[in-house]
Order: sequence, then C-alpha cells, then structure tokens
Amino acid sequence: MKTSKQIICIALALALWAPFWGTPALAARKALLVGVERYKNEAHNLEGVASDVKLFKEVLIKRAGIAEKEIKILLDNEATKQNVVKSFKEWLIDGTSPGDTALFYFSGHGIQVWDENADEVQDGRDEALMCHDSNVLKDRVQRSYRDIPGLAYEFKDTQNVLLDDEIHDLLTQMKGRKVIFMSDSCHAGTVYKALNSQLAQTKNWEQPASFKGILDRRVAEPVTRAVARKKTGLGSDLMVKELRMAAFTASEDSQPAQVVPFNDREPKGKHSVFTWYLYHGLNGAADLNKDGKITFEELAKYLGEEVKRGGYAQVPQQEFQPESLAGEAFGTEIPRSEEKFEGTARIGCLLDVQTGILPAEADQTRTVLGRNIPSLLWTNDKNRISARVALEKRGGTYLAQISDATGAVWEKQQGGSLDQALTGIAGNLKAYYIQSCASAFRNPAARMDFHFNYEVKSKAGRAAGEVVKGDGLVLNAAVKSPGYLYVFTVDAAGIIHPIYPMAGSKPARLEPGRPLSIGADGSISIQEPFGREMIFAFLLSSPSAAFDSYWQKDDIGDSRDPGMVEQSRFIDTLRRELISHDRPKGQWGQQLLLLRSFQR
Repeated sequence: MKTSKQIICIALALALWAPFWGTPALAARKALLVGVERYKNEAHNLEGVASDVKLFKEVLIKRAGIAEKEIKILLDNEATKQNVVKSFKEWLIDGTSPGDTALFYFSGHGIQVWDENADEVQDGRDEALMCHDSNVLKDRVQRSYRDIPGLAYEFKDTQNVLLDDEIHDLLTQMKGRKVIFMSDSCHAGTVYKALNSQLAQTKNWEQPASFKGILDRRVAEPVTRAVARKKTGLGSDLMVKELRMAAFTASEDSQPAQVVPFNDREPKGKHSVFTWYLYHGLNGAADLNKDGKITFEELAKYLGEEVKRGGYAQVPQQEFQPESLAGEAFGTEIPRSEEKFEGTARIGCLLDVQTGILPAEADQTRTVLGRNIPSLLWTNDKNRISARVALEKRGGTYLAQISDATGAVWEKQQGGSLDQALTGIAGNLKAYYIQSCASAFRNPAARMDFHFNYEVKSKAGRAAGEVVKGDGLVLNAAVKSPGYLYVFTVDAAGIIHPIYPMAGSKPARLEPGRPLSIGADGSISIQEPFGREMIFAFLLSSPSAAFDSYWQKDDIGDSRDPGMVEQSRFIDTLRRELISHDRPKGQWGQQLLLLRSFQR
C-alpha cells in the first residue's frame, strides 16, 4: 500500500517526464553510440572520433534525459559490422517498445556504393557506414546514371560495410517508437533510408589527413562550395510507416564531413564539425527563441546556420517523419539562468587566477571589471558561468584573456601594468555582452526572409571568417519580400557602429530582384581594435522611428566611459521594437555574421 507521500512523488515524476520526449510517462529512452577511430585496416584510422562519442554521451545525459545505464557504446574493435547490427537489434529493437524513444549515433567513415537493387532512384548509389572491420578492395569505378557520371565503389569490392538498405531494414522493426538517427560521416545525407539520394555538383578537396572521406581518393585542388539542387520530393513505399523519426546527418550525400582541430574554442582538440556544433547546440545554443527548450526544428536550423557561418564546406541535413515531429522538444529543459539578454541581463563570470597574480590584484580585477561592466556577476557556480577571465603575470607583463559560452577563446590582452591589460579585457567583455544580446534577438517564424553575406577585398586570400587590418568589406543583401534593412556592427571593444542606413539618409525600401551592396566604395575597412566582431542585420516590414537617432551616429558607446549606458539603451530599444513578452513582435527577420580580425 502506497503512502500519500509516495503518491505525490510518483505524480511529480510523471508530470516532469511527460513533456520531455512527447511519449508516455516512464517510457524507455535508450541510445546506441557507435564510433570508429581505429580501423582494422589502420590506413583508414580517423582522429577525433573517441572524443566525439564522449562529448555526445555527456550531452545526452545532461540534456536528453537519458540515464547513463541506458547508453550503450561500441568503440573501435567493438564496432564490427556484426556487433553493430546485433547491438541495434538487442539494445534498440528488443530493448524498447512502442511509445519508447531510441537514439542511434554513428561517428566514422562513410562511402558510396553503386546500387544493386534499383531503389536509389536519383543517383544510383547507396550510402554506407564503415564499421571497424569494413574495407574496400579496389578503387572506385565510374558509371553514368541518368546521363550523369559519378564515382562509387562496387559492392563486391567492399567488405563488411553497413548499407543504407540494411539500416532501413532495421528501422522497419521499430514501428511505434520515436527514433532519433544521427550520422556523422561522409555521404551521410540519406544513409538512414534506402531512397532519394540528393544530387549535388562535385566538390574538389585538398587533402588534410582528417577528412572523414579518407577512404576516397583525393584531388589536391582548393575546396569549392557545392551548390546543391533541391530534392524533387519523390515519395516512396520504402519510408517506414508507423515510425516517428528525426534524422540528422553531417552532410549531403555528395560531401565529406570534416574533422578539424578546435584550438581556440572549448572543448578543444580534434573533433568533427558536426558533433562539435551538435554538442553546443544541445547544451543550450540551439534554444533559438530562448523559451527553455530545444525543438528538433531549432536544432536543425542551428546546425545549418552555425556550420555555414563557420565557413565549413558541408551542409548538415535533417528530415522529420511526420513533419509535425519538428516542433517537439529534443530533451530536458535548458536551465533559465540570469542571462535573459534583457536590459538587466547578467554575465556569469569566473576569474581564473594563474601564475604571478597576487590576491590584491585579483580583487582589483573584480573591482575594475565590475565598474566597467554593470552586467558582470562574479561566480564559481559552473551552472551560471557564461564567460571566464584568465589572468597571469609573466615577468613584468600582465596577460589576460576571456573565453565565452560558445567555447571561443578571445585575443590575449597584455600590458606593463594590470590596468592596461584590464582595459582590453573590459572591452572584450562589453563586446561579448552586446553580441550575446543581439544573438538572442531571433524570429524563427519570420516570413521576412533575406540573404546577407560579405566579401573581403584584399590582395591575399583569407581563411573563412578571418580579416586583417586594411581589408575592405562589402556587405551584400537580397530580399525575398520587400522590407527595410538595418545593419550594425559590434567591434572587439564593445562599441556599436550603425552602418546602414547611412548617417543623414532615411531607410530605403528593398525590393526582390534588386540586391544591395554596402561598402563597394571602400567605406568599410578593418581597423583596430582587433578580435571577435559581429555584423548584425535585420529586416523590418516598415521603418522604425525609434532607430533614427542611433543611425545618425558613427559610434554608440565610448571605450573611455566606465559603464555601458549608451550600449544598454540601444539594446533596450532593439528589444522594445523587436520583442514583446519574450516573443518576437510582428514580421521581421535577422541575419548575423561573426568575424575575427587581426593586426596582420
């Protein structure tokens, strides 16, 4: 017999778990994570996979409500094809029931194989995952499918590859479940189903050792971005009926998925681009409307935007069956910290005191930065930290540096005195605060859609997202529906620069088919201060008089002023005009670009 206290506890548990996955309370949630970093054929070893699996497990426990005991991991020699199929059947199929949630994640190589059962109706190629004991015995062969030439392996020339057809057959045994499928591999676009490969123009790749397409032969030419053709929307009986599935994959069928060293952002080390952003997205960055939960649709949009913004030549893919699944939450609620990005927002900050810093200097740091940035909150609570200030002294030089919630490490600030080093750090923290506030102003449902990008005018080539002193920038905008464009930048010292409309001019109505270029006359040039900068553009259906006075200025804020009075007023005006009761107000759209500028 249950006591009244026991009944209350059970009721609370049911109420808490029910909304997380959209399934009945107490439904099982299981995950199978497969990673292959060390292959039986050692020539195909791939760095970063073990770290990927560790990161993803961490975020599943923290954000998806999956208990550690419900997560099974197959790594390296455990991840043979036989073992992967066996574990899929025993752990996910037999271990769950209709109404449960099952998650499958793969990190490793992927290849394309010429289709043998005529179900790949668009390009004639199957996608396949490479398990630990997978191998290819001969080079790819060229064929033409629908008069389009292509390269892929012959199935008879492969060993122990896991075809998309086989994955599809496993999924047919999971009717009634909710399945989350994630593949971080090359040619991953539709590896989870046996139909409808996407066509894309061929890319040529340079040959860094850490592409996941290492099984493919290389062409030592510069990277060119694919221009993918839209899927034709073919239907197929091969889609699994009575299965609710959210599928996320690292790239289109025609693309490699990259592994890169993240040296200046946390978590550091070699990671795949897809999983690194997946980790940050599920940790809260993909909560685009700041309502405390991450939907599948928000996660998909975050992955697409951030991978593109990072300059990586791969396009993450997603598909929801049924489409209504897109609006459901991925997992547990995101903690609502004091960072609501309103006028009274706070930056939870940890002071990391290192070699050579005296206790009195640490106190001085807190005082100086607190006086310059009213939004700063010093804390040791890891759940409230959104920025970290590292401070040390080497010889007679003070060095200070911030790392922010995105994992990015900002430029080092230094000086012969502590005050000199802190002046630069104060500017960085102001910039981080303003950029965070602006990033929170999103309208996911906006129909005011527009394209916004930049070109670098320079004698030398630049890495994606990087500019150097003296570079010229040209900003390009093209609207799909009429609207009024506003553009401002935030430099590394926290100063806001309204750049369009120009001072002395009124907002102009942009029309479809009439693209706009800003800075073609050389008016936008990269100058100090150097560091992380943001360009923010938003499109309104009608002009706002509330912005008129700000767009008559070159600078909003002054690095010599201790507080952030002007910047805070500007942010308050943005919020008042764009957001009402934590919801987007009216029809408006936004785009933001992040840059890193250098002295040379």
